[in-house]
Amino acid sequence: MNQLEIYYKSNLMMTRVPLCVLLPEVPYGENAEDFYAGKKRYPVLWLLHGATEDYNSWLQNCRLQINLSGHGLIVVMPNGWNSDFANHMQFGTGYAYADFFFKELMPFIYGTFPASAKPEDNYIAGFSMGGAGALMLGLLHPENFGGISPMGSSVRESAFLKLYLSMTGEAFRKMASANPALLPTEYGNPENGITPKEINMISRYETVQHYVDSMECTIERFNDALQQKKQLPEIFFCCGTQDSCYPKVLEFVACSNKKGADNVCYEALEGLDHSHAEEPFMAMIKHFNL
Repeated sequence: MNQLEIYYKSNLMMTRVPLCVLLPEVPYGENAEDFYAGKKRYPVLWLLHGATEDYNSWLQNCRLQINLSGHGLIVVMPNGWNSDFANHMQFGTGYAYADFFFKELMPFIYGTFPASAKPEDNYIAGFSMGGAGALMLGLLHPENFGGISPMGSSVRESAFLKLYLSMTGEAFRKMASANPALLPTEYGNPENGITPKEINMISRYETVQHYVDSMECTIERFNDALQQKKQLPEIFFCCGTQDSCYPKVLEFVACSNKKGADNVCYEALEGLDHSHAEEPFMAMIKHFNL
């Protein structure tokens, strides 16, 4: 595949956002200008990385150039730093990552490359933090995607917050920081309780209720979609059986199916833990036939 590294100057983010784009290779004997300027439009995989990483983790750990050769697929990998791919308007002059993704990045890709804008040709996926981000963005604008795949990740729960809904963000920060073991964690050591990052995610909202009502609380957004009978793309979870999120994936899939959601499924990879991304990635590619 052909690899382009781009620094997109975002007006919404007020910074340059690094991203990598993989394009289908030009068939031997064809002219590149004619090939990319032709009428053919290729499906797009929006691929989000995990926390503490960047798009290079996909290139280095999942051998994308080899595994996707000949697939006729455009892959877009933006850097999200440790943002959870969400809006952080209290940071600097405002850090509107979700807004950037839909209002700037997607139009840029559709307008610059032979990328199909048809929802059925667009898939959003990610690993760990990127998986949570893929689910969040996919539920925020499900009309843009044909499939969503959280890998090594699950939904963000809210039931444990019911006692604290009226608490201000700052009050929640003080309480949770003083007693983290009293609150569950989505991905950390259960004995240690809620992590500083999870506390920050919730406490930067005006109140805990505002967090529960936000795009980031994916369990609530999924339930909203079911109640409103929204048409959702297929949601495919994939993780190792030794991954700490695996029991939560099983619980969510079973619960969603009981609620009548027929668009949620999963694949378990026996014996793999959270350090493996290539196997879930290839399972996702196979599942969506990309």
